[in-house]
Amino acid sequence: MKRAKRNNKNLLLIFLMITLIGGINDKEIILITGDRNEDHLNFPDSSPDYQKNESDDSKKYYSDSSDSLQNVNLGNFVTTLHDGTSGTIRGVYSEDILALPVVQQPSQNPGFVSNTNGMATQFALPESRNVIGLLAHNYLSGKQFFDLKIGDEISIVYGDGQYSAYIVVDIQNFQALEPNSQNSRFIDLETDQELSASELFTRVYSGDHHLTLQTCIQNGNIQSWGRLFVIANPI
Repeated sequence: MKRAKRNNKNLLLIFLMITLIGGINDKEIILITGDRNEDHLNFPDSSPDYQKNESDDSKKYYSDSSDSLQNVNLGNFVTTLHDGTSGTIRGVYSEDILALPVVQQPSQNPGFVSNTNGMATQFALPESRNVIGLLAHNYLSGKQFFDLKIGDEISIVYGDGQYSAYIVVDIQNFQALEPNSQNSRFIDLETDQELSASELFTRVYSGDHHLTLQTCIQNGNIQSWGRLFVIANPI
């Protein structure tokens, strides 16, 4: 029982790292899926090869305009990301909406979210629950998550050229009642239900196998005012 409680506490702490991270010196809370001030982010560096591949892949497909995706189809997206690695997610694609290479979080950095434009990050924690979580800053690739709607098809692309299809079944929006607090609770903007961070994590990252895309919601000058979750089930 004690071990279960400790594991649940660890899950909550890591989830809080994804939704917010504290400043080292001034105790300022930085929301890492929304804050533009990257000087405050204190992520450990990954390998040079990791950084190089992250940048090179993203330049092939990213644009602020979906018009540029008209010449990108699933076939050539899959081919470009092919590196022979079985079971490793390398990209996420939705026709005319997004075509983003995906990087994995470094093993010792569960709070990492890529700061490269045109890139999504696989959230490692939900893997143990058989759920795929993808993260992106809302001022970078995450803004494309807002273009997804219920019924859209999303493909998860693997390094060996395989891909799996999902269909968007739910889009959930939450307000963080205290955006700069580690103890913030969240309000479901559709139902007005209030949830703790732990309850929110369980809602969007538990259950049967599915895909969850997460980014922040900006309201006025508050970059991380809320959270967007796009939920897609396998087809």
